[in-house]
Amino acid sequence: MADKMIEDLESFGLVSREDVDKELWMQAARMKAEIKRISYADCFDLALTNRLQETFYSSDHHELDPISDIYPIRFIR
Repeated sequence: MADKMIEDLESFGLVSREDVDKELWMQAARMKAEIKRISYADCFDLALTNRLQETFYSSDHHELDPISDIYPIRFIR
C-alpha cells in the first residue's frame, strides 16, 4: 500500500529525495531549538529550501508568519 502511494505521488510530480545528511538534520534541529512554535516537518522543509536556495510555500500563517521576515516564505492563501 505504501509503495502504491509513493507511485501515485510521483505520478503527480513529487520528487523523492535521499540527501538527508547530518548537515541538513542539524540545521533543522537548530531551527526547532530557535523557533519553538514550528513543527519538525517545517524545520526540515525550511532547511532543504535553504539548501536549494528556493522559496518555501505554505498556507500555515499561524506557525510561519513570525519567521517570514527571516526565511523566504510565500503563503499560498
